[in-house]
Amino acid sequence: MLKHKVNFYINKSKKDLDSPVRAFVSFNSNRPELYTGITVKASEWDKEHQRIVNRKDSRNKDLDKIEETIKKIFDEFEILENRFPSSEELQLKFSEKNGRSESKKKIINPTFAQSALEYANETGERDSWTKSNYDRFKKLENHLNFYNSNLIIKNVTEKDLVKFVKYFQTEPINIKTGKPGAPHKNTTVSRTIKDVRTVLKWAKKKGFYDGDLHETFYPKFKGANFDLNEPIFMNWERLMKFYNHKFKPSEKHLEETRDIIAFCCFSSLRYSDVFALKKTQIRDDFFYVTTQKTTDAIKIDLNDYTKEILSKYSSLQGVKSLPVKSEKEINEQIKIIGSILEFDEPVNYVYFIGEKRFDEVYPFYEMMSSHIGRKTFIVNSLYLGIPAEVIMKWTGHKDYQSMKPYIAIVDDLKKSEMNKFNKK
Repeated sequence: MLKHKVNFYINKSKKDLDSPVRAFVSFNSNRPELYTGITVKASEWDKEHQRIVNRKDSRNKDLDKIEETIKKIFDEFEILENRFPSSEELQLKFSEKNGRSESKKKIINPTFAQSALEYANETGERDSWTKSNYDRFKKLENHLNFYNSNLIIKNVTEKDLVKFVKYFQTEPINIKTGKPGAPHKNTTVSRTIKDVRTVLKWAKKKGFYDGDLHETFYPKFKGANFDLNEPIFMNWERLMKFYNHKFKPSEKHLEETRDIIAFCCFSSLRYSDVFALKKTQIRDDFFYVTTQKTTDAIKIDLNDYTKEILSKYSSLQGVKSLPVKSEKEINEQIKIIGSILEFDEPVNYVYFIGEKRFDEVYPFYEMMSSHIGRKTFIVNSLYLGIPAEVIMKWTGHKDYQSMKPYIAIVDDLKKSEMNKFNKK
């Protein structure tokens, strides 16, 4: 039997207004939320028993039915596949079995949080979203519930959105602990508000929202245009040290992470694309990939380094080309590798929270993450003299503007190299 537990909650509210009943399913270190379509006043809710106080209320039968549906889904996965479902699979199966179209009819005026969830469910299924996209909108839904779970999307005003921005810049709730957390950086808030506009635009098309804030609400955030800090990348000398390092037998997990990131550095791929790369996509001198972020089909030529890495793992079991792991593991382990290699030169990091500027300094290895591969590829390709237009065909960049920060870095590097000819 696949162990799981279903819990129902409602958000606290100062006023005794209808609040959505939130269903969380705990299993195998996961805790996804499922859309119930049920609302209840705080005065009607029995927190201990997670049911309506009036036991004869028909909504209790609906909650019982939800638990039964969830159990059936787990039973099916155990019998047919002998494994736990993923969070996304559970949410999709639940939507199918619970009758999503019926749920839409029940909710005439959805809350902002409910709209974010429905947008993610509908768009994610249609566009084959990756887990990171689902996670992003799940966080948005949670923050909207913490901010104001009773905010009906039809009634959203500019004042509401301004307050939502202030919520992030002061004490946003930590989703894991349910307690006030650290303020969000302007770069993060800017991305979140972009997602807010996306949900409003979707709600407008669905007839849930009548306003135009998706077209007009563009607050200015200091330092949110990502030009405060230079991209973190490895120059060729550092990349060679990274690529050629011999790990101890006990550090096989670090060697695998090194090889995965090195493949990104030599191929231009994002980690999400390397994670999805299958053996069937590989040819003798190139491979095809449909990028996870843009869904563009790109042909990328193989070079000696990428061929060597693929050959090393040619006997890997399964369909994947490389021994991929979670991005969280990658980000943790690449910092360890950087520390071992003594990549510890100081790096300045500048960011804003609201109007306040923060200047911090970290050793280079602390700034290393899965994103370093693609940036390393672009900078070194430009430095080696490969035309930007050719690089853009590999990376999938649509316009020359996006290459300018990297070109500026290479210009500075070349100037530094030319200075070696100056007399001392």
